[in-house]
Amino acid sequence: MTLILIYLATGLLSGFLAGLFGIGGGLIIVPLLLLSYRLQGLPESISIHLAVGTSLACIVFTALSSVRAHMAKVELEWRLVLQLSAGMVCGALLGGDIAAGLSATLLQQLIGLFALVMALQIWCDWRPQGKHPHVTRLERPLVGTAIGVSSALFGIGGGTLIVPYLRWRHVPMVQAIAISAACGIPVTVSATISYIYHGWHEPALPAHAFGFVYWPALLGIVLTSTLTARLGVRLAHRLSSLWLRRSFALLQLLIAIKFLFF
Repeated sequence: MTLILIYLATGLLSGFLAGLFGIGGGLIIVPLLLLSYRLQGLPESISIHLAVGTSLACIVFTALSSVRAHMAKVELEWRLVLQLSAGMVCGALLGGDIAAGLSATLLQQLIGLFALVMALQIWCDWRPQGKHPHVTRLERPLVGTAIGVSSALFGIGGGTLIVPYLRWRHVPMVQAIAISAACGIPVTVSATISYIYHGWHEPALPAHAFGFVYWPALLGIVLTSTLTARLGVRLAHRLSSLWLRRSFALLQLLIAIKFLFF
C-alpha cells in the first residue's frame, strides 16, 4: 500500500509540474522512484537505471495530456517542434547506449550537476544579445541531438533543457513551455525503447519489469499524472513569465541538491 501511495503521489506532483513548466516531470519521478525501490529492497546497481527508464515511459503519457491542453491555449510552431524532435530522437537512442555503460553513482551525480547548471541559467535568464537572437534552422537539429542525449541519460522529457534553451533564444516563456511539451513525446518514446532494450536481459530486475521499465510504477504514476498535467497548463497560462521562470529555477536547484548531497 505504501508503494502504491508513492506512485500515485508521484503522478499527482509530476503531472502538475509537467503542465506548469513543460519539463516532463522526470526530475521529480526519478528521485521518488529511487525511494520506492529502496523500500522494495532492489539492488542499487539497477535502481537508478530502472528509475530513469520508468520515468521516461511515464513522461510519454504525461506529455500527450499536456500538449492537448496547451494546443487549446497557444498556437505551436510545429516546424520548430519537428526539427528539434528529429535531432532529439537520434540523441535519445545514443543516450540510452551511453547510460547503459555508466555506473549508478556516476549517473546520479551527473543528474545533480545537470540540474544545478540549468537552475543557474534559467534564474539569471542568460540570453545572447544581438540582432538575430532567435532559433536558427541550422542549430535546431544539432541542439535537438544534444538535448536527446541528455534526456536519455537523466530520465527527463527534454523540457528541462528545451525551456532554458528557448528562453535563451528569446522565445516567450509560455510558448517555450508548449514547445517543450510537444518535443517531449518523440524523444521519450525513443529513449524508453532504448532502456527496454538495454535492460531486457538484466538478471536482477524485479517481477513485472519490462527491461528497465517497471510496470506497476508506470501505471500508478500515469493514472494521476495525466489528470494533473491539465491543471498545470491552466495555471501556466495565468501566471507571469517572471514567476514561472524563477519557480522553474528553484525547482531545479532543489533537485540538484537532492542528487548531489543526499
